[in-house]
Amino acid sequence: MAPGVGGNMDAPLKKTLETASGHRLNIIIKQAKDAQHLATAVVQPSDPSSLSGALDAMRCGLIEPILVGREAEIRTVADAHHLDIEGVALVDAGHDVLPPM
Repeated sequence: MAPGVGGNMDAPLKKTLETASGHRLNIIIKQAKDAQHLATAVVQPSDPSSLSGALDAMRCGLIEPILVGREAEIRTVADAHHLDIEGVALVDAGHDVLPPM
């Protein structure tokens, strides 16, 4: 493995890269917040991280999520993890919308 790849990166280089990446990400987030909210289909958010990520992006003013998948599964995840999906568009696909992995 080449030096600096994976866990072998020296701390100052890693910090510099993280800072640069964070700075660019902050610029992108600011531009997105200044733009019109984009309606975004979030397909099969039937796990806590997918669903909470969509809701976090909505609360940050980045997207207007449209949740697409099995409505019962999405609501179960939301309830189990205390995620408020009231008022969020939800399209019940009634079946798996993603192929099995």
